[in-house]
Amino acid sequence: AYLAQKGSKWCMVIDGKDGKVYDEIGSGTFSFSPDGLHHAYVAISGGKRIVVRDGAEGKPYESIPEGNPVFSPDSWSLAYAARTDTMWRLVVDGRELSPFPSIEPKTIVYAPGEKRRVACVVSTGTGSAVLFDGTIGPVYDAILTRRGGRLVFDSPTRLRYLAVRGQDVLQVSETIAPRE
Repeated sequence: AYLAQKGSKWCMVIDGKDGKVYDEIGSGTFSFSPDGLHHAYVAISGGKRIVVRDGAEGKPYESIPEGNPVFSPDSWSLAYAARTDTMWRLVVDGRELSPFPSIEPKTIVYAPGEKRRVACVVSTGTGSAVLFDGTIGPVYDAILTRRGGRLVFDSPTRLRYLAVRGQDVLQVSETIAPRE
């Protein structure tokens, strides 16, 4: 796969076939699924950002940051952060979750062995929290995600991370109910 210029426009060439032509292709947004059978990237058209998965376009947004979209480990699911107006949403398989003032897009992570169990760090307006399967966790002053801090799944139902509350740095372990 590679990026090709067509006049003043751009397209992705995959398996020797030109994709749809766009104003731009978002820098750092192209990715193959872990099994190599699917691909996704952010296209820019008329100032709007659109996730293109296997040639199919998603809904247009004001912004979709670099490092997105993210495939699940089994290559089935696709998640990304997207902004409409002033609010951000985690979008999982085209489904928008609750809006937040901000999302840390590089924290998007899937639970191991799960098709659609995804988590990320969000700003609630009063602090930071982890959004997991559309449910907001406890709110902290901050969740450490820089300099090695990240969300880590020990299992499909246990998530660990470092959070700040006041002067204290906390090691947080959340257990999430298994899916039925």
